[in-house]
Amino acid sequence: MLGGTALALGLAVAGWAGRRLRGTPARRLAWDGAAWQLQPEGPAGQVALMIDLGDWMLVRFSPGAYWLPLARRDAAADWQALRVALHAAPRLRPGA
Repeated sequence: MLGGTALALGLAVAGWAGRRLRGTPARRLAWDGAAWQLQPEGPAGQVALMIDLGDWMLVRFSPGAYWLPLARRDAAADWQALRVALHAAPRLRPGA
């Protein structure tokens, strides 16, 4: 279990670092009260909270299976509300 968590964390950090080096704009997760959406101009979909370390979370967004590393420093005052919403989100179905 711990090995899998460490692997997922390592992959997320590597993906984040690669995106930063390539200059690809980061995807942002938004909740409009009815649905989750990837921004900018992304599709609506479902989320699954994969890892929650308090100040850092790894979220899987589907469709498309986007992995989103989220940090408290990027969300500021909205962090606690984001955590509550992600914990309350329905789980993704296997294979979604």
